[in-house]
Amino acid sequence: MLGQLNRQGISLNSFVRWGSLCVWLLVAQGCQPRNKYAAPPPPKVTVALPVKEPVQVYFETTGQTRAVQQVDLQARVGGYLKKINFKDGEMVKAGDVLFEIDQDTYLAAVESAKASLKRADAQLRLADQQLLRTRDLAKEDAATQSALDIQTADRDSREADVDAAKAALREAELNLSYTLITAPFSGRMGRHLVDIGNLIIAGQTMLGSLESVDPIHAYFTVSESDLLNFMEMQKAGRLKPITEADPLRLDLALGDTQDYRFHGQLDFRKFGINPATGTTERRAVFPNDPPDLLPGLFVRIRAAVGDPHPYLLVDEQALGRDQRGDFLLVVNKKNIVETRPVKLGPMNAGLQAIESGITETDHVIIQGVQRARPGAEVQPELVAMDSLIKAREGSADQQQNEDQSADEKSDSAATQMRSEEKGPANEEAAEKNTPAETSPDLEPRKKRSSDSATSSGPGNSSTPSSPVKQQKSR
Repeated sequence: MLGQLNRQGISLNSFVRWGSLCVWLLVAQGCQPRNKYAAPPPPKVTVALPVKEPVQVYFETTGQTRAVQQVDLQARVGGYLKKINFKDGEMVKAGDVLFEIDQDTYLAAVESAKASLKRADAQLRLADQQLLRTRDLAKEDAATQSALDIQTADRDSREADVDAAKAALREAELNLSYTLITAPFSGRMGRHLVDIGNLIIAGQTMLGSLESVDPIHAYFTVSESDLLNFMEMQKAGRLKPITEADPLRLDLALGDTQDYRFHGQLDFRKFGINPATGTTERRAVFPNDPPDLLPGLFVRIRAAVGDPHPYLLVDEQALGRDQRGDFLLVVNKKNIVETRPVKLGPMNAGLQAIESGITETDHVIIQGVQRARPGAEVQPELVAMDSLIKAREGSADQQQNEDQSADEKSDSAATQMRSEEKGPANEEAAEKNTPAETSPDLEPRKKRSSDSATSSGPGNSSTPSSPVKQQKSR
C-alpha cells in the first residue's frame, strides 16, 4: 500500500499528518456538550374570581300589539257624501264629526213629521171637546151610553195618533243626526275610502277605519309546561297569586332588542289550554302616550319570576360547550388547568349566572381559553371579572366615535370639493337660470332623500314565537 502511495506521489509524512488531523477532529467533536430540548414557558391566561350578586329571573316570550278599540265606520242612512272633516292618518277625539252626508232630504222629513204631530194634536183637542159635550148630554139623558162610548174611543184613538206622530218625528230627527258620522272614541284615523259626491248606501258602504292609540294591548302565549311550572311555584309560595288588586307587572321591548322601556300589566287570561298548540293566550295593557307603540308590532315581553336570587356570575366569553354540556376552565393552586361542568342560570348585564359547578374562590379563565389545556400548567394573571366587559364597551364607544368623526370629515371634504368645482361662470349661470329652491346641487337632493326616508314608517308582520325563560335583565 505504501508503495502504491509513493507511486501516486503522496509521501508517508503527508499521510500521517492527514490521519492525525482526522483523529483530532473526531475527538474534538465528541467532547463538545450535546443540545438538550428546552420546554416552552407556560402560556399566559387571564383569570378572575366569580362575582356573587342577586339576579332577577325573568320569563320572556314574544307577542304582537293590537289596538284596544278598532271600528270600521259605516253610515246608518243613505245619501250623497257632502264633506270629509279629517286628514288621512290624523288623530281625532271622541265626538268629532268625520263625515257629513247631504241633509236636505232628512231635514224635509223632520219638517213633515212636525206637521203630522201638529195635526194629531189638533185632532186630539177636538176629540177631547166632543167627549166633554157628550158626557154633559149623557148626564141629562140627552145622549145615549153608546154615543158616549164612541166619543171615548175616538178620543183615545186621537191620543194614540199623537204618540205615533211623536215617534215619527223622533225617527226623522235620528236619521238627520245619522248624516253626521262621528268618532265613537279617540284614536287615529286611517285613510278615507269614499270621496265626496259618492252615493252612500246605509249599512254597506265602508267610509274608513278608526283605531285607538292609548292604551294598547299586547297578546302573547304561555306554553303548557311553563303554566304548570308557575302553578307549582304558586303552591310552594315562591310566586304571588295574580289578583285584580295586584296584577302581574310586565315589561315590553320592541323587536329583538333588550330595551324593556315600556311597562304595563296583565289584564286578561284565557281559561284552558288550546289542544292544537299546547298554549294558552294572555293579554297585557301598556300606556302609549306618546304613541310609540303601533298596532301589529313584533314585541318581546317579560315578567319577573319570584324574588332576586344570589348567583355566581362569570363573563359569558369564558363559557365552553362540548358533548357533555357547558363547562368552565379554572386554575388550581398549582397553576394547573381544570375543567368544571356547570349549570347555567339567567344572564345579568353581560355576565352569566352559574347555578352550580364552581365556588367563589375558583380562578376562572376569562381570557386565553384557547391556550389553556386541561391538565397543563399556565401563568395566571388575576383581574376583576367585569374588566373585559368594560374594555369591550369602551372599545365599541371609541370605534363609534371614530366612525362618526370619519363620516364628518368625509362630508366636509365632499362639500369642499363641490364648492371648488363651482366656477364663477357656473355660479352666474346658476343664479340666472336656476331658482334657489330647485338648485341641482347635491346638498338639497341629499336633504330631500333623507326627509323622504324619514317619512316612511316601519312595518312588521312577524308572528309570535315560543317563550324563552332566561334572558338579560337591565
